[in-house]
Amino acid sequence: MVLMKVIPVMALIIFGIIMVFHRDEITVDNIIGFVPENYLLAVFVLVILYSVKSLSVFFPLMVLYISSGYIFSIPMAILVNCLGLVFTFSIPYWIGRMCGMELIERLSKKYKQLNKLEALVDEDEWFVAYLLRMVGITTCDIVSLALGALGYSYGTYLLGSLVGTAPRMIAITLIGTTI
Repeated sequence: MVLMKVIPVMALIIFGIIMVFHRDEITVDNIIGFVPENYLLAVFVLVILYSVKSLSVFFPLMVLYISSGYIFSIPMAILVNCLGLVFTFSIPYWIGRMCGMELIERLSKKYKQLNKLEALVDEDEWFVAYLLRMVGITTCDIVSLALGALGYSYGTYLLGSLVGTAPRMIAITLIGTTI
């Protein structure tokens, strides 16, 4: 069971280190050049990139929003970004869920804002997820890990996260359509 907790944390650390050295290569131009012209394949590749993003606090969501806005029509871009966000929010949530409170204790040392989350455990889970996404208190991956570790209900967490992220995501996606 310890191995099940160590492997995701080690994967996050290794992937984070890789992303630090390749952060400058994550640009809208590179993503647009990388995504295939076939729309179904483009959706698949973007969702994979969202999944990769979920493993790294260094991969900017904004680049994916803009790229999707450039590649697809507005309604399709918003749908692709919502689907991608489901993966972005879900993967670290489930890693946090598997690792539990030990992860919160380790993360709290680096991200002092997380100490405040423990006080919110008894509050409305949907509203907490919504508010944390809307305000952007810390990176989305850390919030997902923390809320998973705190045992938030997955459906409630996911809905609150999507609604809280939607205004920013839609606005940035629209910027991508004008490029």
